[in-house]
Amino acid sequence: MLASSWDLTGFEIYSPRLASGRHLRSPFIELAVMGSGRAPDSEKPDRQQVWGRSQQGNSQALIQPLHPPMMLLSTEERILMLSKVKQRQELASLLQAHRQAGKRIVFTNGCFDLMHIGHTRYLQAAKDLGDLLVVAINSDESVKSLNKGPDRPIVPAAQRAEVVAALSSVDYIILFNEPDPQSLIATLQPDILVKGGDWAVEQIIGREIVEARGGVVHTIPLVPGVSTTTLIQRIRST
Repeated sequence: MLASSWDLTGFEIYSPRLASGRHLRSPFIELAVMGSGRAPDSEKPDRQQVWGRSQQGNSQALIQPLHPPMMLLSTEERILMLSKVKQRQELASLLQAHRQAGKRIVFTNGCFDLMHIGHTRYLQAAKDLGDLLVVAINSDESVKSLNKGPDRPIVPAAQRAEVVAALSSVDYIILFNEPDPQSLIATLQPDILVKGGDWAVEQIIGREIVEARGGVVHTIPLVPGVSTTTLIQRIRST
């Protein structure tokens, strides 16, 4: 069965071009990479064919791009990009190790629905405040609870996470289902908490947690006239 896209959800992936025995996990894909050597010749030589087996064991597929010339990332790059997405306890352990090594952890959160230049500039500015940037993304359930509109989010959580993961400024991503990140901040204990300039510092959720352990809270000015809501309105008006 030839996959019609690069949706690897629910599959174990066997890649002949990655180091033998490499094993990666994310909420979207479970990767157990086996073997070594070069991939078979294909329509696009610098891309590989990857065998996938369902984690339930009831199907398998040769997963490759439907239109190889449009595939901008190698499978290795996409796998490493998605490996930024972590579960809560795994991320807490990783961040604790980074803190012990003297790294300062920056945390921010948002829906990141329909990414635009305001998002990318904001995340780069947040990263510049510390050493590692953690981005918490509202799940689809969480976005719906925020009453942004009956059609929000426009982009599903898995895709929003993958787009944010493609940014070099972002080190880790975590999805959360709650309406706000209060409990997540309590678990991860970041050193620096960041929100957009439309938030007053005293109203930023998690501020007390971060400041109680000597951390700091920052706001970053928004790019004027740029927002997901504005983009949606422009699309609907055309």
